[in-house]
Amino acid sequence: MVPPVVGKKVTFAVSPDKFVLVSEWSKNQFQNRLGLDVDLDVWEYPIENLRKISKQEAQSKLGLDREYKHVLNVGLFTPGKNQKEIFEIAKSFLNKKVKFHFMRFCLKKLLLK
Repeated sequence: MVPPVVGKKVTFAVSPDKFVLVSEWSKNQFQNRLGLDVDLDVWEYPIENLRKISKQEAQSKLGLDREYKHVLNVGLFTPGKNQKEIFEIAKSFLNKKVKFHFMRFCLKKLLLK
C-alpha cells in the first residue's frame, strides 16, 4: 500500500511482480512514487446506477445507531500490513460516540463459489 505522504518515494523490502489498482488516479500515484520496474494494471469496477437512499434509511436497514458515527474497515488481517494502527485509532475514540466495525472476507469461500 502506498503511504499517504505526498511527494515521497516508497521503498519495498521485496519487489512485487505486479500491482493491480482500481483507478487511473491510483496508477498515476504509484508510477510517480514507486521508482520500480513493476507492471501496473488498472481493473476498474463497473459503476452501477443504483437507487440512492438517504443516510437515515441506510442506517436503519443496517441496524446502525444514528447517535453514533460508524467507521467500517473491510479486509483480511494479515502480518506485514501494519493493521494495528486501526485498533490504536479505535482506542482513541473509546469515550466518543463512534463505533468501529471490522469486516473480513474469506478468500477461500470466494474461490469455492
